Amino acid sequence: MDKYENIRKFYQILTTDKIEQMSGGKIKRMPPAAAMGLIANWRHETGDRWLKKLDIVELDGGAGRGLSQSTGPRRTAYNAAAAQAKAAGIDLNSVEFQMQFFVDEYTGKYDHLVGGRSLIGYSKVLENMPRSGTTEQYARYFSDQYFRPGTPHMPRRLELTKDLKDNIGTPLTFEQQATETLNKWHPGGLPEPRDVQIRKTEKPDNIFDSLLKTLQIGHPLKGFYKP
Repeated sequence: MDKYENIRKFYQILTTDKIEQMSGGKIKRMPPAAAMGLIANWRHETGDRWLKKLDIVELDGGAGRGLSQSTGPRRTAYNAAAAQAKAAGIDLNSVEFQMQFFVDEYTGKYDHLVGGRSLIGYSKVLENMPRSGTTEQYARYFSDQYFRPGTPHMPRRLELTKDLKDNIGTPLTFEQQATETLNKWHPGGLPEPRDVQIRKTEKPDNIFDSLLKTLQIGHPLKGFYKP
């Protein structure tokens, strides 16, 4: 079982166009290091390093609730969103609910519950976020600008950040995966192709085989492919 399953889900949403879709384009995808810095803070705030128990209520301090441990007016907004989601049969511990609330709160969906005053979007913390930096720098940035805890417990936040770097890393892009696969199959690089001449009467399977033979490339599915 992948202990980092939920963490990977958060990471995927934050670093792809999924976050832009969920926010109607108001929140842009994050650099990988920024996503890790934010997620590390969520791990600390919830007290669950695997981010499985997300609808959690703080037992001391400001009685925060949820992924970002919302308190005060933000807790009011969270309670309203949670009640509505629960009535609809939505799991409050799901990544999907917690991320949607994160997006909706930041973009002002619940501002009307507190007299129209901006709950968190006013901070512009995502818009003003540095476009480059280390995971540790981003962890400090989000702690200072988004979570704003009374006592940061920064060593703990940074330890959780390092754990992400060591065990999650930055997933390869499609292009990087393709390049690594080609290098594995053909360490010396692909040979220069000769003129390819294919008879129109050949069947699709034969066309593919002809191309491979013409390019002098071994079949990538050797051992599984039966010509």
